[in-house]
Amino acid sequence: MLDKTAIEANEAAKKVNWGRLDTQIDYYGKAITLPDDPTKMPLNSAIEALQRLQQQEMQEVRVHEVIDAYPLDAAVAFVKACKNLYGWAAPVTEVVKTFFGTQKNPPQIISVKTGHRDEDVVQCPIGDFKLPGVESTVKAIIGDYGKKDAKAFLIHALVRQKEKHILLELANETRRIVKEESIYRGKAIRLSVDYNGELDLSDPPTFLDVSQQNPLVFDDNIQRQIDDYIIVPLTKVNHCRRHGDSA
Repeated sequence: MLDKTAIEANEAAKKVNWGRLDTQIDYYGKAITLPDDPTKMPLNSAIEALQRLQQQEMQEVRVHEVIDAYPLDAAVAFVKACKNLYGWAAPVTEVVKTFFGTQKNPPQIISVKTGHRDEDVVQCPIGDFKLPGVESTVKAIIGDYGKKDAKAFLIHALVRQKEKHILLELANETRRIVKEESIYRGKAIRLSVDYNGELDLSDPPTFLDVSQQNPLVFDDNIQRQIDDYIIVPLTKVNHCRRHGDSA
């Protein structure tokens, strides 16, 4: 026979709507531990909570990760990220079912310039990838994104909730590599801008050969202004003062 305390605890447990409480589920130790606040959680409520978690983790979601960088730079970083995390970066053939039958789209290999020399080129795969822990394939493509339909490197896939953290980890590793190991890092480049003077991400930078030139390279107009307003006043101080120029 249950004592009075057990009966009261049982009645209190019935009054708690565990379905409306955000019951956190964690993996720890060897025992299945249930909450006892505000009261002991009944077994049937625990089973329902686990079933809700299972349904949530199996829910399919579309994940889109945009790498904020020049697309070719991001593509190289993505391949490096795959190798860092999984030891390899092997694309797979995309299989598409159409009205006329099955269509196979093999992955693409693009050549990316990494320097001014002719041999400064790396081959980079893009397309569908198979990642450990993700049931479906993951697409890594260069496509249109944003209001201006600018070119961007996109990582996207239809995955289950429990798998989405894998794509986030891969995208963040790609972003880290772009920041720390960019193919343009420490190299002389020429950037393209649009009519508003903003960087044109659809037009990748071109590498400059500065082996026979000064470390800093400017176009003729900028170089003339630097000479007139900076170099001359510094090197011809007395001349400038005699002619009333500030120095």
